[in-house]
Amino acid sequence: MKNTIKISIIALITIAVAQLSESISAQDTMSSMSYGNPINLNPAIAGANKDFKLLINYRNQWGSLDNGFKTYSVTALYPVFVGKSNTSTILEESGKAGANNVNSKLDFGLNAQKFSAGAFSTLDFALSIGYNIRLTDNNYFSAAILGSYVQKSLDVSKLTFDEQYVLGSYNSTNPNSETVLNEKLTYPSVGFGALWYY
Repeated sequence: MKNTIKISIIALITIAVAQLSESISAQDTMSSMSYGNPINLNPAIAGANKDFKLLINYRNQWGSLDNGFKTYSVTALYPVFVGKSNTSTILEESGKAGANNVNSKLDFGLNAQKFSAGAFSTLDFALSIGYNIRLTDNNYFSAAILGSYVQKSLDVSKLTFDEQYVLGSYNSTNPNSETVLNEKLTYPSVGFGALWYY
């Protein structure tokens, strides 16, 4: 009965957050390696993590193109065990204890990413904090929030304009009348994730 109440409360909170977020924009990650970065995919995935993890990713997409997509990413996941079950105490004495015997734990995640493609680049620093709870012997629920600082920038020197082509040949020193108002844009980003696993 207790577990049914817990699941119902968590489901109601998740639905309420979804209803309040009608004007939220989707993420615009420029890479296709989101599965290599669990915090990008769902910050609650850290709840299924048993040990400290450090993930380093690099990807060069469309390398044959000049200034194709390049992605760098570093992620650290750190679980902090809060409460253990009675069986975990017995298992500890026998030396067979593990993270699956934990009733609840906090999960922290840090992530730094840089995406670049041509003249455009995005820098993203994120922190996630999650809580993982054991519902039954083999059922777990994890929920996490994510806050990040995003900076998007444009390198105007890497752009080419029609006016720089004279008689069919390009010369980067040719003047152009284009005006770039903002070369950098920064904003905060907030996310929420939930995960049930067996």
